[in-house]
Amino acid sequence: MKVIVGCDPLLSPLTGIGHYTKNLILGLQNHPDIEEVKLYAHGKFFGNDLLSPERSHGTEALGLFQRSRARLALSSYAVRAYGLIEPKITAHKLSRLKDHVFHAPNFLLPNFSGRKVVTIHDLSTIKMPEFHPPARVELVNQAIQYAVKEADHIITDSEFIKTELLDFYDIAESKITPTHLGVDANYHSRSEQECYATLAKYDLSFKDYLLCVSTIEPRKNIKRLLAAYQLYRQANPGGPRLVLAGDPGWNSHEEHRLIQQLASTGQVKYLGYVEQSHLPSLMAGARVFLFPSLYEGFGLPVAEAIRSGVPVLTSRDSAMQEFAGDDAVLVDPLSVDDIAAGIELVLDYRFEDQSIISLRKKREFDWQQMVREVVEVYFQ
Repeated sequence: MKVIVGCDPLLSPLTGIGHYTKNLILGLQNHPDIEEVKLYAHGKFFGNDLLSPERSHGTEALGLFQRSRARLALSSYAVRAYGLIEPKITAHKLSRLKDHVFHAPNFLLPNFSGRKVVTIHDLSTIKMPEFHPPARVELVNQAIQYAVKEADHIITDSEFIKTELLDFYDIAESKITPTHLGVDANYHSRSEQECYATLAKYDLSFKDYLLCVSTIEPRKNIKRLLAAYQLYRQANPGGPRLVLAGDPGWNSHEEHRLIQQLASTGQVKYLGYVEQSHLPSLMAGARVFLFPSLYEGFGLPVAEAIRSGVPVLTSRDSAMQEFAGDDAVLVDPLSVDDIAAGIELVLDYRFEDQSIISLRKKREFDWQQMVREVVEVYFQ
């Protein structure tokens, strides 16, 4: 079996979809039934240097490329022009590779005459278009509609997204296969000594902070989290501070204003982008992990926290409930009071032993298992 993987998620700082794409490619390259893996995006083939650890936040050249794409994505005219030109370039580039399977890991399915597989991670631009630039909504919704129609098979990260696809589109259920994401092996329970060097870089103490790792943007519900945390601190003046880690996202001016306001009081610490190598220790060193996102197709940071043996608060809506279940405190993400009460609960609640949960979830959140399930789809 020969495979072409769309590598566009690797051309920018790695988000959840970027990590999915990277681990998919690495797994396919080591799978005994996969003879060849080519990386393709935007009319160009790429080499394995895209997979190197130092590329997790992009290079200067890739950063320029991505910034140019981001500016174009804000223009409806540019989006439409790109939509007319790109398929012709791709059709020419891929015309001699009909014996390959093309896997689009980020819904962007090209004009390809061979077998086509697409991963659709969520339907946020359909369900919550107000959380995206209008031009992006137009581009993504058109791309998803095309992918649903043209793909030979669709992969989702969860049963939740499979159900949404069946609700929104006329698709045979047999055409969709959910495969849970994996978690990097570096996410596991750690001692204070193991976390010390990383925490010292950020002036943090072991098990003395609440953590949220997320892009700072409206869909991640940062404003309600901050409001809920303020309620918690009013009732618990000596409580642990809140640490936020993640790049700024779209339309996040108000979120950053509130973060700066609370940071000036010492209650909140904003780390911005955190190096990938630092995240496992930052996660394992947290007292609890907070992720009350309004909508997720999976919610990889929640899985990483559970694998790290850290108690979790997350939303009862969206896909998180599917895999977090009894291993997390689930809250109404639209209720500041419920999130605040959840913070109290997750700090006091006696879960099943966290090391047992971590070991159990290690079996569930496995990239190799995900790749095996994906390869089965290729051969269908």
